[in-house]
Amino acid sequence: MRLRNYMTYALRNLTRHKTKTVITVISVAIGIAFYIFLDGLMYGTVNSSKLNIINFETGSLKIYSRDYFAEKEDLPLSKGFFDYEEIIETLRESGYYAAGRATFTGTLINSNGEIPYKFVGIDPDAEKQVFLTDDYFVDGRYPDEFENGIVVGAKGAMELGLRVGSRVKLNTTIESEGLDGRMRSFYQRLDLTVTGIINTPDPALNDRLGFINLSVLDDETGIMLDGMITEIVIRKMNADVRALPGYKESSAYVGKILGKKLSDDLVLISYMEDARDLIEASNQDYVSSYFMIILFIILVILGNTNTMLMAVFERKREIGMLRAIGMRDGEIISMFMLESALLGGIGAVLGVILGVLINIYMVNVGIDISAWMDNWSGTFGYRIVAEMKSGWNPAAIILSVFLMTFFCWLVAYVPAKGSMRCTISENLME
Repeated sequence: MRLRNYMTYALRNLTRHKTKTVITVISVAIGIAFYIFLDGLMYGTVNSSKLNIINFETGSLKIYSRDYFAEKEDLPLSKGFFDYEEIIETLRESGYYAAGRATFTGTLINSNGEIPYKFVGIDPDAEKQVFLTDDYFVDGRYPDEFENGIVVGAKGAMELGLRVGSRVKLNTTIESEGLDGRMRSFYQRLDLTVTGIINTPDPALNDRLGFINLSVLDDETGIMLDGMITEIVIRKMNADVRALPGYKESSAYVGKILGKKLSDDLVLISYMEDARDLIEASNQDYVSSYFMIILFIILVILGNTNTMLMAVFERKREIGMLRAIGMRDGEIISMFMLESALLGGIGAVLGVILGVLINIYMVNVGIDISAWMDNWSGTFGYRIVAEMKSGWNPAAIILSVFLMTFFCWLVAYVPAKGSMRCTISENLME
């Protein structure tokens, strides 16, 4: 029996049992649409988080001292490095922006209270080249050279009732190595004026983070950095801020450019390694979401299996007649499997249409989470603030059609094969 005849017969059977066909097709379509929606939402959210990490926190690459990198979660200011100007100059001559930074912890104090803060000493001019933060000032500006100023995030500013011009105190503990080689700790306090408030798409910058000009941190009136930094952030000139870094922003490529200028006590890492914990957490959420999707799809496939069981049971007499006129058991099984594949394929195509329509809205508008984020402390695992938007994952959409069709085709084998256990006369007596 040729495929064309199989197809004709299968389509005729689908139209003969309209109610079952419609219910099965709808269930498959809903399953595929749900898959496309959730996959697109996770894909877009993870991608947006990575872009925000790159554009506001890490750049595409960072250079640390090896000792600092080994303990970077503790922000060990005493394990920074010096003499970095030649590295930055080499990078700029090779088409890369680079900025030195010094990151440390402490508290920010005013008459409204004292709260823990993370502080970043920066060169504002270099910072503007590497990051997009300068585009997100709600009010004010970066502090000028030797100006005792600080830029704070909007959410952190709200906690202390800060605005541009507010006076605050920075309190921190500094570790310093004495002449005897022992590490000593002492407190340092800086009087600062708020020169700017930012509200970026990255919640990590908006909450309890302050930027200070590196120039005021170097001597004893600051925190005695004396030219030390904890990291160099790097971004390729004219990089597309809407796309993830390519090979020319990889540690392998840039490492060759720096060559011996990158000494053995320094390490060059990509944003993926620098933000590993956050990205791994996002990937785990991705796996959890896929697990939920798979469970849902299994239920859909089981529903299709049940439909085929009912179809086989109701058509035992018809099966007996087909066997009596000479149709082989394998041909009958193939016919039922094709019928099931058509159910899955039609449902999958309709599901893709529905899912794509939903995704168009989600890509361009998304889900507004700003009200929820206003009451949330931290980043809840993703670097997004205002809305969760989907992304396009064409490979997953196309694959969903083929997989749904294939599994629906496959699950029809068992009930169809079971009907062949009866003799022809037993089939005809049903």
